[in-house]
Amino acid sequence: MSNPILYVDMDDTLFDTDRKMKKLVGSVDNFESRQDMWQTLALKYPRFFMDIAPCKGYSEFLIKVDAWCKQNSYDMEILTAIPRYAPAKIFMYDKIYCASKYVVPVLGRELKVNFGPFSKDKQMWAASAHGKNILMDDNPLNIRQWEIANGIGILHSDFDSSLKRLESLTLNTTP
Repeated sequence: MSNPILYVDMDDTLFDTDRKMKKLVGSVDNFESRQDMWQTLALKYPRFFMDIAPCKGYSEFLIKVDAWCKQNSYDMEILTAIPRYAPAKIFMYDKIYCASKYVVPVLGRELKVNFGPFSKDKQMWAASAHGKNILMDDNPLNIRQWEIANGIGILHSDFDSSLKRLESLTLNTTP
């Protein structure tokens, strides 16, 4: 029997995607649409996700989440998305590389990287025959959809708040 899964988002949860985006193309407001922004990023910076820096404090956070998972019989994986409007499919491979580059030195092992494939699809990962899966994500819509799909959502704003919310959970491991 498998364990339920705690999924951690990558973009603006573990990795500082927004800071890199602003550095490269400025404000999202500089574009007519998110589609224009992602197409510009994909064309000018096709390896955008290759070397995104982790958020400050990510290693301590991962260690604490991993310990919580072991104590509560959860597996930990990454659940991320590819930008809907980005034509660069290499983004997926670069996200996997980036996760490996920064997670393995902290945990001593790979974390499986799953793709929604798009943000709106993350909710499909909420259901589990092994208990309630958990999602830590900075997007309020993803969390609402996750909870509607019978998962446990933790809206991420910073590492301390997410850890406090995680540690406060009272779990019933049956679905």
